[in-house]
Amino acid sequence: MSAVTGPMLRLGAFCVVGVLAAVGVGNTLDQPVVGSTREYSAEFTDVEGLTPGSDVTLAGVRVGKVARVEFAPQDDGSSRARVHFDIESGRQLTTDVTAKVNYGDMIGVRYVALRLPADTAGVVLEENATIPVEQTAPPVDLTALVNGFKPLFEAIDPARINSLAVSVVEAF
Repeated sequence: MSAVTGPMLRLGAFCVVGVLAAVGVGNTLDQPVVGSTREYSAEFTDVEGLTPGSDVTLAGVRVGKVARVEFAPQDDGSSRARVHFDIESGRQLTTDVTAKVNYGDMIGVRYVALRLPADTAGVVLEENATIPVEQTAPPVDLTALVNGFKPLFEAIDPARINSLAVSVVEAF
């Protein structure tokens, strides 16, 4: 009986430590916006990969979270994405703010990057205001970027492409 008790206790301790570590990682990654917030929205032509809970940054500092993403039909039959986000109340946006969807990491996580011009002369943007599509930029389309190299890859000898690929992998 005691031959089984020791391994069972170690297994139980291992499971408890594993659960505590998972909870700690989850709490670290899911950092809520602290304090009161203001809601704004921005119109984009494309927000692929952006989800509720994605970060919103201003000058590289996380200041908010995406609340929801909706599709807004246009009069011409097309549609745009309207991203609603909350930012800390202490942050001021102006009417000349720009918004861009950026890659957060190599696996495709996206975030909204807000930028105020250095010589901002805009009026303070009121709460619940919308940043127009003329002041937003969609994420880079990596498929189109890679497909742009297709003519080059067709012109180069396959052995040289393999050599190039090995060099790139070794560099990373």
